[in-house]
Amino acid sequence: MKRLAGTDQEVKLGPEQYYLLGDVWWRSYNDSQLRGAFAMESILGKVIGYYSPPDVRNTDWTELYREGSLTIKAARSDSGIYQRYLVEWGGESKEFYWTGSTDPSYPPAVTMNDLDGDGEEEAAVALVIGTGTGSVQSEVHALRRHMTEIPVADPVAAARVA
Repeated sequence: MKRLAGTDQEVKLGPEQYYLLGDVWWRSYNDSQLRGAFAMESILGKVIGYYSPPDVRNTDWTELYREGSLTIKAARSDSGIYQRYLVEWGGESKEFYWTGSTDPSYPPAVTMNDLDGDGEEEAAVALVIGTGTGSVQSEVHALRRHMTEIPVADPVAAARVA
């Protein structure tokens, strides 16, 4: 029998059960989905922090691609890798947490096509994520005009299954 922190309430846990609260006990105390006894196998991980992204308006962006109404920019980086991209397309804009090389000899390669068969043109954006002796590794992101990303299968994993 354990006493629940901040209350006079006692909680009885079974074997291999853990009592979980949200990040601030008084805020999550009344939300039954955020607190209670949980079996160990239902606990997927431990939150060790959170990321609060910088404001898009106060970011120093480098334009990497522009054609028609599609523009792709990346947040400036001194690490050799871009980790934030801003896509502007047809009056809409959205930030994506993609990875790509800052090497100017590897700009984004963009192909416009109806990728999902809905009659609308989507953008396939290939970003170089690694280079080596005679090799280049790319990652493809497929975007609909309203800024939702179409999941793209890993070609290596797909080839292994086939």
